Amino acid sequence: MNLSAVNVRNFLVFCILCRFRVCESLKNLTKRCLILGDFKLKNLCTADYPEEAKLKYFDEYVEIGWSYTVFSLDDREGYYLISHGYSDLTECDEVTVTSPRDFECDSYHIYLESAILHCLPFHTHIADDLISHCSRDEKQPKAAFTAMLYVDGVNLYGDRQLIAGAPTNSFIFVSFIVMQLM
Repeated sequence: MNLSAVNVRNFLVFCILCRFRVCESLKNLTKRCLILGDFKLKNLCTADYPEEAKLKYFDEYVEIGWSYTVFSLDDREGYYLISHGYSDLTECDEVTVTSPRDFECDSYHIYLESAILHCLPFHTHIADDLISHCSRDEKQPKAAFTAMLYVDGVNLYGDRQLIAGAPTNSFIFVSFIVMQLM
């Protein structure tokens, strides 16, 4: 690999910007997800993705039987993070979100190589259904805010082609939004 003067210059500019914390925003959470940075999330339960939810909500990014873990936010009734797919987060008792791919888990750091985080600051039926299925006997408050974390890039993108011009973030939750409007 040959380093050109342009590449070296761009690298130096990047380093200077990061030194002044301008690049910190690359790791920051979206406005919808900012609330996650202020709280610890407690592991509520782990379960296998139910067939009923897959058929009802048509979520293309999960499969029946895949693991998912539900975390609840301290001091916020009805605020949840649902991590779809098995990851190191599944084993955590407490989690703090520092960026969409960085987490503090029981006092150690976890970086998820492939993850997408979407925050829904409104009630969704899919969250209620997944939480109810997972917690079985324990009644939980209805979801007022849900962060959906998908971990496993192969299943997120696979061989599918995205709609031309459509951003990835909006593509993932189209099925959820349509089902909520019905």
